[in-house]
Amino acid sequence: MSTATQAAVTLPAVLSDHAVLNRSEQVPIWGWAKPGEVVTVQFDQLTLQTTANAQGKWRVNLNLTQSKAGPFELKVAGSNQITVKDVVVGEVWLASGQSNMEFKVGNTIEAPEEFARPPNPNVREFKVARNTSVDPLDDCVGKWEIASPTTLGEFSAIGDEFAKEIAAHQRAPVGILHSAWGGMNIERWIGAKGFTLDAALNLRAIDLVNQTRQSIADVAAFDSALRAWQTQYAREDTRIAKTADFAAPGVSSADWKPVTLPGELGIQGLPDAGAIWLRRTVHFDSVVDSTQFNIGFPVGFVDVY
Repeated sequence: MSTATQAAVTLPAVLSDHAVLNRSEQVPIWGWAKPGEVVTVQFDQLTLQTTANAQGKWRVNLNLTQSKAGPFELKVAGSNQITVKDVVVGEVWLASGQSNMEFKVGNTIEAPEEFARPPNPNVREFKVARNTSVDPLDDCVGKWEIASPTTLGEFSAIGDEFAKEIAAHQRAPVGILHSAWGGMNIERWIGAKGFTLDAALNLRAIDLVNQTRQSIADVAAFDSALRAWQTQYAREDTRIAKTADFAAPGVSSADWKPVTLPGELGIQGLPDAGAIWLRRTVHFDSVVDSTQFNIGFPVGFVDVY
């Protein structure tokens, strides 16, 4: 996407529909185009032009200190035109760290209450998809989402609470750049220049880079060997039958094999490995409210290894 041979004007993932731009004097808008191509950027009442450099990269800085919240359209034109819709101006914060920051709203005990709230266009999150790279990348995978019952479950719980407080206090949109990874050590987040400031840390960086490169090579070699082994011995994974064939109402289990649980399934005539479905019939002496009744055992398929 960022190579010098790119002909069309393109933008990074973070500059996409529903984006939040910081209310600042120096707000970067950047991307890629054909080297030497003139690129025009329009936002609110501002129009700026620049030229892509020899590597096909370009950038302008918007002064948004006087801009209202919006929403606005961000238009970028060169040999083609891109229109980014529903862009607002407010505050942008980075939410990073480990599992505490990654913990989702949908996993909190307050989730039902949060999901009952109407959409809040002043709270938005851009979740950076997990990825690893030995070298710095020019772009990432992700998209902006507005806080709503259908999207809020994937938001960082801490990030969402923080954004709501700031948005209410400032009466302005707040964008959260959610880039967290549970269990990741701090060295993975330090830039190459940072490691050079300490000799011991620099040695650690070299070791981590070598480990990462070796891991990438090992995974690729294992995947190749595994596929060859599966083909040689006809052990490729087969698609599991559709859930409806086993779990839909009215499906007969007359020819299913009875089993006793707890117990060893192998000695009851079931396969040593694979996926099996279990069904149990429960009889009630009177009508009950099914929404208030918990059978107390799992229903569904079980992987057996």
